[in-house]
Amino acid sequence: MKKELGEKKGSSWALSKKTKTGLLVGTVLLIFVVVLLVCLQQNREMNRLETENVALYTWFNTEKIEYDNSQLVFNRTDGTATELKVNGGAAEVVGAMPFFYQNERKVLFPQEMDIVEPRANNGQQSRLPALSILDGTSLEPKITFADYARALGSTFMFDGSDLYFFVNAMTLYINNEAMALPEFSFVTYNFNRELYVYNYDAQTAQYFENVDAVRAENANYNVNIATDTFESNGKSRLLVKNVGVLDVLR
Repeated sequence: MKKELGEKKGSSWALSKKTKTGLLVGTVLLIFVVVLLVCLQQNREMNRLETENVALYTWFNTEKIEYDNSQLVFNRTDGTATELKVNGGAAEVVGAMPFFYQNERKVLFPQEMDIVEPRANNGQQSRLPALSILDGTSLEPKITFADYARALGSTFMFDGSDLYFFVNAMTLYINNEAMALPEFSFVTYNFNRELYVYNYDAQTAQYFENVDAVRAENANYNVNIATDTFESNGKSRLLVKNVGVLDVLR
């Protein structure tokens, strides 16, 4: 009789152990599912951006393209291309040309960029995710994407190919002729030696051909746009052209 009681106690203990194991496994699975859902939500937030009744503009060569009070949906499709739908219309792929808010000091970057901080960590280069927004409405410009926000100091962006965006005011030298560029201005320079200069304050675009030398300078750093290099603190560095290999800005 005592032996039978002992066997029942052993069976009860074994069942309890299985129950605890099952609860533990279930809890781990639940945590995994929650983390996965949070990651998927964050990924959606970083790969989709919608604006409505907000006036934006961008550029195609020297033509200004305006979107007045439209519904714009930017969607990062496969990690490499960003599509834009205007008022629910057909999707079109947009390149690296930034989109500017008409009535706010804000800039949207459709594609990922190399964000360069010349005075930080010997010229820190990081990856700025697509659909990031540069917010200049406060005293110090800041960059935002998903739930991340960070103030910027001496900074410029490079798309890995032709486009340079300057957070700071610069002096641009075109074949040694100087031109003042205000904050949030940008340029593109291609292998055909064609240069486009976009002045943020004036909202103008200028075209120059047969440009052999072009660089941008301020008190903290200078950028040789013709050679895709930059210099700060007396040291010259190459810019990363494969933006995807860089770590995300933190």
